[in-house]
Amino acid sequence: MVKRVKSLRGIMVYLLISIFAVTLILNMPSASKGQQASNTQLLVSPERVEVSVNETFTITVNITNVDDLYSWQVVLNFNGSVLNCTNVWIPEDNVFAGHAMSKGDWFVDVDYITGLNFLGITASLLGNDSVDVDNGILFKANFTAIGSGATQLTFATKDNPAKRHQFASFYSWIRNIDFLEVPFSYNFGTVMVGAGGKLPPVAAFTVSIPELDLSNYIVLKGYAPVSKNIPYIYAYKGVPVTFNASSSYDPDGNVTLYIWDFGDGNITETTSPVVVHVYNKIGRRTVELKVVDNDNIESQPCYYIVVVGLILERFDWSPYLYGLGTVIVAGVVIQSVRAFLRRRRARLEGRG
Repeated sequence: MVKRVKSLRGIMVYLLISIFAVTLILNMPSASKGQQASNTQLLVSPERVEVSVNETFTITVNITNVDDLYSWQVVLNFNGSVLNCTNVWIPEDNVFAGHAMSKGDWFVDVDYITGLNFLGITASLLGNDSVDVDNGILFKANFTAIGSGATQLTFATKDNPAKRHQFASFYSWIRNIDFLEVPFSYNFGTVMVGAGGKLPPVAAFTVSIPELDLSNYIVLKGYAPVSKNIPYIYAYKGVPVTFNASSSYDPDGNVTLYIWDFGDGNITETTSPVVVHVYNKIGRRTVELKVVDNDNIESQPCYYIVVVGLILERFDWSPYLYGLGTVIVAGVVIQSVRAFLRRRRARLEGRG
């Protein structure tokens, strides 16, 4: 009887484990096309546009090879000194055509790090609906050429987002019906305005100060800037500040010159991406960087604010307080002795 009970328990445990395993398998997300990074693409077309100043043109952004598409957002970078984005819209024959959907308002903003402009637009299906897409349109955008030169139309991604300010980043994403982000590859467009247009370089830099042990000092920080559109850092009078522009680049060549305006009257031109500067006065300083490429084309400026404060050595008052205390005690003792002598003299004179 005991053996039979043990046998039944073993069977029940085996059945429970089997049911649990089958449940896990059934609930695992299937490997749909939308989850295959090598298949899904975001594509700008046409890939190359040649126009004259004041001429307008239209680009189309397509998506390919994605299953269970539920929502998307696209953020596209461009040089605002060359192009002006005049309209962005989702056409009737878009990937969600025939389905209930919501459309976000499109917008254009400026990346405070690179100085590039970027446009953004998003759309989503409603309810539990989704679509499978071989090749479909997400949106279209109109541009007007406003300056000679060239620019790339590049997708902002999670690794390289467009940043309105320190607390607001935007990037392109694709999500399936399970609201999971779908990896994707992408191309870029090139727009040439005027004859012989070349792509301008892009300026970007970081700022850092050395680690300081300030435990024995009094630190007077300046006021943080009101604007959130420009990043800032706290620095100190007399302490070296390192500026690193190694992240600057040129899409069709190389950066040959870095032009720094440190905001205190010092303008430095150098071929090295890293410079060190010392501020000798407190206050807020707006640092500007522009870079020049091998075609002698200058970039859009990018900015950083350095808030220069003051470090004061902490004053040790203890020796002076000790000395002052000694003087006070000595004074009290002297006054007490004098009072004693006066009273004694008075008593002696009274007896006489």
